[in-house]
Amino acid sequence: MRPGAAAALAACALALGACGGAPGAAPHRPPAAAAPGAAGGGARWRPYRGPVPILEYHPIQPPIPGSPYPQLFVPQADFTAQMKWLAAHGYTAVTLDRVEAAWYRGGELPPKPVVITFDDGYRSQFVAAFPVLQHFHWPGVLDLKAKGSDLPAADVRRMLAAGWELASHTIHHLDLTTLGGAALRREIAGSKRELERRFGVPVDNFCYPAGRYDAAAIADLRRAGYRGATTEIYGLADRSHRYTLARIEVEYADRLAGFVRKLRAARPQ
Repeated sequence: MRPGAAAALAACALALGACGGAPGAAPHRPPAAAAPGAAGGGARWRPYRGPVPILEYHPIQPPIPGSPYPQLFVPQADFTAQMKWLAAHGYTAVTLDRVEAAWYRGGELPPKPVVITFDDGYRSQFVAAFPVLQHFHWPGVLDLKAKGSDLPAADVRRMLAAGWELASHTIHHLDLTTLGGAALRREIAGSKRELERRFGVPVDNFCYPAGRYDAAAIADLRRAGYRGATTEIYGLADRSHRYTLARIEVEYADRLAGFVRKLRAARPQ
């Protein structure tokens, strides 16, 4: 375990102690094909085609001094409080793949589904966020850059083994609206091939860097075989916008109160 990881895991265990259970509890694995009656917060899963909140996180740690984007950081204590609030209010985290199975292929979801996405691939997403979600037996969605991430491949594999979904965030985190032709195909189709080759799992969804997209990017996503894509548009994701799915970005200043306000104020896109 890397220096600092043990301390972060211990802090997580203390923060979650009031909820019962252990951070290393068995991963969230609903029955195959979301069988009727699959457990989700004690309630039965059922067919659902309505809007779903998709949360957006970046580093799960205090801001680094001198960072140009300090608002992207969410300390582990805040993240833990936000996840505890979701659980206390009946939410169950699922992958975007599972939401799409319900939206388009007759699958089932828990009564209050939520998708929790993590962009870029920061080490703190494994060290600080992963054990919190494990405590609740919840998966996340890792929107991973194919190159330039500071999240070790071994950690990514542990997250995937625990039921997380792997989605593409391009290769180099470039603004797709500035690209065309082969360069655009490399960032979209090439990143999918690279991540699937490296980790041996399907990559069905995509996340636009900085939320930037255009018609050419969407066309290339379709050709590459992606099922959907997430943006920086604020709101609840809706099945009719599969390549421009809205999200709720969680920022440093939100703490718990702002997180709750954002979630409650979000409307279908």
